[in-house]
Amino acid sequence: MQDEFRQLTKDLGKSAVFITHDLDEAIRIGDRIAIMKDGVIIQTGTAEEIILNPADDYVADFVAGISRLHLIKAHSVMQLVTRFEAENPGQDVSSFAHTHPEADIDELIDLTLQHRAAGLAVRDGGELVGIVTPADLLLGVKGSQSPAQTHG
Repeated sequence: MQDEFRQLTKDLGKSAVFITHDLDEAIRIGDRIAIMKDGVIIQTGTAEEIILNPADDYVADFVAGISRLHLIKAHSVMQLVTRFEAENPGQDVSSFAHTHPEADIDELIDLTLQHRAAGLAVRDGGELVGIVTPADLLLGVKGSQSPAQTHG
């Protein structure tokens, strides 16, 4: 039913407001989510934005049990190439396996295990835009970000 609802709104080119107490359902259906407490909106954003940057302890507790494997994307956990190279002099990033900014944590973990490199090269249209290290992946699964990470 959730898939049908989502497809119907896309096919009709319409927006819809869907109210639920089930966070998993909100994440599955919604492009943007609003978290409310006592009738007041505490935070709005994509599921990824809310999970990575909860507005307060209430939101952090509310999203704590949500799996990040398919929500968090490479663009949210990657490091700038310049920072990676500065912190890892002599490391040849050209040998890293390639991925794209929208690859999810699950895909990044699989690539890391297959290639066992010090990082993954994130490319957007052929341009190298970032590096995802195993430590970045762990922080993404945990729901934390390091200062080395960038958005977008």
